[in-house]
Amino acid sequence: MIVEFISVGTEILLGDIVNTNVQYLSQVCARLGLDVFHSSVVGDNHDRLMDALRLATSRSDCIILTGGLGSTDDDITKRVVIEFLGNETEESDYNRQVVNNWFADDKAKEDNRIVYTFPKGSTILENHVGTASGAWVPFEIDGHEGFIAILPGPPNEMQPMVDESLVPLLTEHSEGVTKSLVIRMGVIGEYQMNEVLKDEIAHSVNPTFAPYVKDDGALLRITAKSSNLMEADRMISSAMQIVKEKLGHYIVAMGEESRPEVLVRLLREKGEKIATAESLTAGLVAATIVDAAGASDVFEQSFVVYSDRAKHKILTVPKKKLKESTAVSETVCKAMLNGLYARTGAELCIATTGYAGPDGDDVGHVFIGIAYHGKNTVHEHHFHGSRGQIRNRVKNVAIDYAIMTLKRG
Repeated sequence: MIVEFISVGTEILLGDIVNTNVQYLSQVCARLGLDVFHSSVVGDNHDRLMDALRLATSRSDCIILTGGLGSTDDDITKRVVIEFLGNETEESDYNRQVVNNWFADDKAKEDNRIVYTFPKGSTILENHVGTASGAWVPFEIDGHEGFIAILPGPPNEMQPMVDESLVPLLTEHSEGVTKSLVIRMGVIGEYQMNEVLKDEIAHSVNPTFAPYVKDDGALLRITAKSSNLMEADRMISSAMQIVKEKLGHYIVAMGEESRPEVLVRLLREKGEKIATAESLTAGLVAATIVDAAGASDVFEQSFVVYSDRAKHKILTVPKKKLKESTAVSETVCKAMLNGLYARTGAELCIATTGYAGPDGDDVGHVFIGIAYHGKNTVHEHHFHGSRGQIRNRVKNVAIDYAIMTLKRG
C-alpha cells in the first residue's frame, strides 16, 4: 500500500513549529512495510487543501492528514474532508459526550459540534488525551479505492492514537516488513562513503544503501523490504558483508548503540580506563563520554588545559616545545598525551588541541592524539564551519579514533 502524508497548518509553513509528525509516521510506515512516496504541508486554506486531496487520492492508497481537527475557524481539515467525500456525515456518541464534559453552556457545545461530526462510514480513532478524535474513512474515486485517515496535530495526541488505533488498521493492508540497520562510520564523511559504495548506492533496489550525516557524524542506513522478518534480516546481513569488506575499518557503531556507548562498552569489556586532556574542546569529549551509562566504571580523569600555562603546569608539556612549535602542533599534542598518561595511568588517553576560530588563518587546524598502551598516534585535520561546529566535529572524531583504536586492539 502507498501512503501519503498531508500536514495541515499555516504555523508549520511559517516555521513556528517543527513538523515531527511526519518523521514519526514515516517510521511507523517503514516498520510496517508500507511505501511512502509523497509528503506535503498545506496551510489553513480550503481550496489548497481540496487540491492536495485530489492529487493525493489520485496516486496513493492511504492519505494521512494531521492537524486542523479542532472547532475554530482555522481548523479546516475535517470540514474539507467531509466536503471532499460528498458531505454525508454521522455523529459519534463518544465524542459528543467528550464535548459535553468539556463545556458547560449549550452555545459552546453547539460551536464544537464539528468535533463529534465525522464523514459517513468512518471508523472513529478515539482521542484519550484531548477532545478531537481522528477517523479512518474509506473512499472510492474514479475506480480507485483507498482510505483517508485524519489525525490531530499535537504529537502528544497524535502518537498514542497512531499506536493504539491506526497501526492495527494499517497492518491489515501491509504486505510485508521493512527493516533498517544504521551503521555509524568513524572519521570519514558522507562523500567518502558515497565514493566507496557508489555502485551499491546507485544500483541497489532492495536492500538499499543510504549515506547521510547527523550531528554526531556520518551514518549509512541499509534498508530491506521482504514478506517476513527473517528474510529481511538475511538481506541486511548480506548487505552488511559488503559494507564490512569495503569500509569495515571505519565502522564504530551499529543499530541503536551510540558512539559513546560503544566506547564505554569496549573499555568495560577490556577492564581498562580512559582519560582526556582537552584544549579547544574544553571538556566536550569528556562530557560526551560520561553521558553513556557505565562511564563511571571506565572514566579516570579529565583535564581542560586551555592555556599554554595549563598545558605546562598540569601535563608538564615543556615550555620550549610550546614556544617553538606552538600549542597547535603534533609535537605538543604528543607531549599532552605523555603528560596525561604519566598523570593518570589510563590505558586509553585522548588529547585535543587546535584553532576553533572564529578568526585567523588557521581556523579549523587541529590535532587529535590517541595513546593506547603507550603507543601514541596523532591525527592532523583541517575542519570547516563555525567555532561551535569545529569543536563538535573534533569531539566526534576523537571518540571515533578512540573506538577504532580499541577495536584494533
